[in-house]
Amino acid sequence: MAGHMVLVGWALWVSPCGTDSCDALPVTDTLFTEQQCISRKSYLESKRPNLFFLCGEVYRDSEDVVSSEKHAVPAPNPPLRTLPSRNSR
Repeated sequence: MAGHMVLVGWALWVSPCGTDSCDALPVTDTLFTEQQCISRKSYLESKRPNLFFLCGEVYRDSEDVVSSEKHAVPAPNPPLRTLPSRNSR
């Protein structure tokens, strides 16, 4: 019986062409949760506003996925600086 595709995490990509038609390149081999990826994407966009970053889903065949394997890797040490919180007006 053929397996089905399972979402295993999110990858952070950078497109050297912006929104033009070209292949995006992975920023890292690390798989993140969706929120972790979005957080890192926002941080990188604030530091490199001229580059086009995106988060993309990563799928694997269910037969290749080990259920006990943890796919999301914790933040690097030291972690990325967090953006300052803003108080509502």
